[in-house]
Amino acid sequence: SQAAAYVAGVLALLIQAYPQYKHGNNDGLNSINKIKEVLAETAYKTGGTDIYNGLILTHNDRYGYGVVQAYKAYVELGR
Repeated sequence: SQAAAYVAGVLALLIQAYPQYKHGNNDGLNSINKIKEVLAETAYKTGGTDIYNGLILTHNDRYGYGVVQAYKAYVELGR
């Protein structure tokens, strides 16, 4: 899927901007979970929010977590 390359690129940019979230730093899996949570929370919910059961971190088999919003994720991680 083309989405995998896009998400990998966004992830690389986020880790470059916030190196404290790099795997192997102090937080370990907490860092990975934080980035995943932020990407899911800031994603545009394709197909409407009703297919996600109203929960932000609900995965949909067709649309995943939605369309990644790189800038929103960048801003949210900086908080």
